Amino acid sequence: MKMQLKSFDDYDKRISIQKMEDFTVIYERSFGSYMELGRYWSEFIYKYKDYIKEDTVMITRLFDNPLVTRLNQCMYDLCIIADENSRLSNKTSIKGGLFAVYHFDGMLQDIFITYHGLLHVWLLNSNYILDNGSFLNIYRSMVDIKKHGHIELCIPIKMSKNSEVN
Repeated sequence: MKMQLKSFDDYDKRISIQKMEDFTVIYERSFGSYMELGRYWSEFIYKYKDYIKEDTVMITRLFDNPLVTRLNQCMYDLCIIADENSRLSNKTSIKGGLFAVYHFDGMLQDIFITYHGLLHVWLLNSNYILDNGSFLNIYRSMVDIKKHGHIELCIPIKMSKNSEVN
């Protein structure tokens, strides 16, 4: 499979730089292929249906690069923003910070190639470098998470030292 990367400008026009606050979430940690996320999301949504409203923000927190980690061993958290009154024990905080937010609209199997382009085309040619923190896929509405989605792909960034001098 040959990857078709876009130009810097193609990625750049769909990116906004955003400062995000920390998120308090209900989460479940899983290991497996990112390609199976649709199935895992269906199970997660069913399990937590009493905590999900139409405007509930859902987040996939990604920890591993599938080019380095075996596909069936990638670690991720499925999350929903926690209601402050929630008494569930599986709550945690996701660190906020500065993110490059790519406004993805497409087939979910294309997310991997999009991340590849964001890191190897956009980031390398931007005034930013990768920061510590998690990559986040943010779903701001109930979408068909098995096939097609309007998703914010969030990459933790900071200004590069070269940019800070200028």
